[in-house]
Amino acid sequence: RGASSHVLVESRNMSRRADVGAIERDIIESFTHRYGQTPAVVTRSPGRVNLIGDHTDYNLGLSLPMAIEQAVYLAAAPRDDRRVNLHSEIDGSDAAFDIDSDERLSSWAIYPQGVVRDFEARFPGSSGWDGLLATDLPVGAGLSSSAAFEMAIARVCAYFSGVPWHPLDMAKVGWRAENQWVGMESGLLDQISSAAATAGHLMLIDFSSLEVEQIPFPTRAEVLVIDSSQRRQLTSTAYNDRRRESDEAAHVLGVTSLSEVTHDHLAESSLPDPLRRRARHVVTENALVRDVVDCFLRGDLVGAGEALTASHRSLRDDYESSTEVVDALAELAQRADGCFGARITGGGFGGSVVALVEPGASDAIAADVLPRFNEATGLSPTAVVATPQAGTSIVFRAD
Repeated sequence: RGASSHVLVESRNMSRRADVGAIERDIIESFTHRYGQTPAVVTRSPGRVNLIGDHTDYNLGLSLPMAIEQAVYLAAAPRDDRRVNLHSEIDGSDAAFDIDSDERLSSWAIYPQGVVRDFEARFPGSSGWDGLLATDLPVGAGLSSSAAFEMAIARVCAYFSGVPWHPLDMAKVGWRAENQWVGMESGLLDQISSAAATAGHLMLIDFSSLEVEQIPFPTRAEVLVIDSSQRRQLTSTAYNDRRRESDEAAHVLGVTSLSEVTHDHLAESSLPDPLRRRARHVVTENALVRDVVDCFLRGDLVGAGEALTASHRSLRDDYESSTEVVDALAELAQRADGCFGARITGGGFGGSVVALVEPGASDAIAADVLPRFNEATGLSPTAVVATPQAGTSIVFRAD
């Protein structure tokens, strides 16, 4: 128990030590050593935790995410040609491509390649650049590392091209790259969460209109994110299958999206399983997002926590996007003293659990849950308290 508590405290202290200034210095030094010059710009693009509202974005429903402290950082300097060179401090690997090349890369560089291509299609005449990538955001944990990476790339492209930064427009650049180039049939949740966040606030996103309402985070609660360490890559999971099932269910029901469906409409239909269960999740999840917002506005944290737990049941049973491992972690968190409710977060099929907890209870919950989960699964989970952060930004300019 003591060791598990230390993991949380260490993660929390890491976030405090890894302030913008410290990360600036590290990435600037690494860039200068590698490329022989000071970077012109360093961008920071946060990960996100989705408090509630998963698999509703591509169904044109509601979500309630927030940006978190852990982020992707990208240092860059312009080139006088059309080549992009990238170095990753994560694993020491390199990648390079020409902006005009149609050859699709197969490594992690497919993400920046897709973003640069889409940006160039909309704002022609981009120059190439050298870049160095660093992050304290775990990959594959359900915290949207790929979208954070996409938005960091887009911020660099916009800066070097003199294009104004409009978060929703740039979120679409990343979304198109992920869908049309990478092959992940995602919605806009992750990109908007990373690009458009406001410090101290959750984002109520209506994907039917792309309206974003900033909701003040309740002061009498904490968000504890527990990474199961069960990794997944959504392009190789059933994520795309769920999207196709949602589209098929909407077609059978005669609606544009499942967010137009009501429980009564669904009950009166002859929609077969599993399409019925996929549609029921979307209807249920949209209602739960509204419930959580209403509970926060009333100060009802117990009710908000109950909605989170109900959301996990829906994702587990109706959408089948959880796993036995993450179910076990969610159940341990839900039973812990001081926890209002917990659920799987993100695209699913592994990753993290998000828990709404009493202020000051996170250390004790982590000390209770982490060793129990380790004993049951053999996996090594970690936990961190998440606080709502600002969206993608420039944190250093050489000029």
